Amino acid sequence: MTETSNPPADLMLDPDAAALYITTAAHTADMLTTAADHADAAATASLAGLGLLGREFATTWATAVGSQAATVRIAAALLGAYSVAVSDHTAAVSDVDTDIAAALIAAAQEV
Repeated sequence: MTETSNPPADLMLDPDAAALYITTAAHTADMLTTAADHADAAATASLAGLGLLGREFATTWATAVGSQAATVRIAAALLGAYSVAVSDHTAAVSDVDTDIAAALIAAAQEV
């Protein structure tokens, strides 16, 4: 029998953890983009010296490394997009918290 857990009714947001995630994700996305750039360079490296026997290897190499570069670029883009989503959500929650706090202060002053 598989045990399932129920998700929490409320989403808890730790602004410090979100900020750390956003910073780390941006740095990691930059590193992935750099890795993809290097893979692109490796894919287009001249393998002309391999001669006729190496032509198939050179073609396979360029295709495989070029595909790796594309995959790494997708990973960088996804990481960047998720980072934006976390950032936007954090800002929205912060705005709601600020608005609620202001309303509570105003209500307390009326009492």
